[in-house]
Amino acid sequence: MAKDNFWKIKKGKKDIQFLIHNQRLAEEFKDFFIRKVETAGYLKYDHPFSFAKAVLKVLKSRGFKLILVTLRRNKRELMQQLDKSGLKELFDLLLVEKQDLKSGDNYKSKIKAIRSYVKTGDILVGDTRADVQCGKKIGLKTFGVLSGLNNITNMKALKPDYVIRDIRSLLSALR
Repeated sequence: MAKDNFWKIKKGKKDIQFLIHNQRLAEEFKDFFIRKVETAGYLKYDHPFSFAKAVLKVLKSRGFKLILVTLRRNKRELMQQLDKSGLKELFDLLLVEKQDLKSGDNYKSKIKAIRSYVKTGDILVGDTRADVQCGKKIGLKTFGVLSGLNNITNMKALKPDYVIRDIRSLLSALR
């Protein structure tokens, strides 16, 4: 898959379910994603939203402990990205877990990573199936964010407690 096509799909919020019905295209996408998407050449296109740092600062000022749990494969590139964006210092804890490529049950990796850090009343905010499944399985109030790859139909099907457009909505939801 060409780089331009990948980013059109990702940034355009297109429903990528069509990949499921085309095995060759699905394998090509998966191979591309695994090999390329976390390299410096592609990460230069992956920027946090302009409001992300301000929202995280407000949440910190309100006493929230912020934990980033990610399934990124390239921890070095992730840390460089977080440093460059100024976001790294806002997180109390950074957990980088391995994806389960065989079963696809990535939520289990996230559960394993955060189980000892969460308590009753905590929330989970995420934009992936694994995020929502993780939050639901361990009993956290779960916010599904539409600023990732999932469209509203797919996100609602995952049944998070709340579906929000982006993290700015947290500021009013968590008053």
